[in-house]
Amino acid sequence: MDKQYWTSKPLNALIRLLRFVYPHRVLGADTVQPGDGEALVFICNHGEIYGPVATVLYVPFSFRPWVTCEMTDGEMMSRYIYENNITRMKWLPNGLGKWLVDHIAVPFVTWVMRTLRAIPVYHGDTRGLMRTFRETIRAMENGEHILLFPENSATSETGKFVREGASEFFTGFVAIGSLYYNRTGKCARFVPVYADRKRRLVQFGHSAVYDPEGIDEKTRLCTELRAEMLRMANQV
Repeated sequence: MDKQYWTSKPLNALIRLLRFVYPHRVLGADTVQPGDGEALVFICNHGEIYGPVATVLYVPFSFRPWVTCEMTDGEMMSRYIYENNITRMKWLPNGLGKWLVDHIAVPFVTWVMRTLRAIPVYHGDTRGLMRTFRETIRAMENGEHILLFPENSATSETGKFVREGASEFFTGFVAIGSLYYNRTGKCARFVPVYADRKRRLVQFGHSAVYDPEGIDEKTRLCTELRAEMLRMANQV
């Protein structure tokens, strides 16, 4: 894990430090090595904030992450981080949690998102989603890998991201397959990644490849990728 995958020296230095204090094992990455010029689409569980952190630290490929648009605007980011993470920390006073979000988390996350060249995702905004997919396909044409977190937190019992396993997926991301094929004639390869907080493990599963002749690729790919993610979550 000594190889650096980011152009930012400060980010690489921070990653080295965090790897030292928060060690993980990485399994299966050697089985998904991309071909010459191939752009992979990594599909990872969210696990609250754990999945995004673990993947930035330990996925041994450079990538451009999909991030909800709330994480690209300071005011929306503050509310999003607070509601999805801080409110679960019952031991942390609300006032202190809000101050930490506004004065530390938001400036830091803003810098990270810009450094990773994150691609905003605009849920429920047709024009915004068109921009998301245009930027994604353009990046893949340039050989850049994509990483996204497709879980629909509303399908969990709490309405929040589950800490273990994976909730049902939003299916919209599968459009990457058809758009990339129409643009390049290549079949996108989707690679499931499971970040396991209990075992401190980032594991790569069996890939699923977009089939341009498939009848219902949204259902097939989402079903296969989630099943593989759950298989990895339940492994001993």
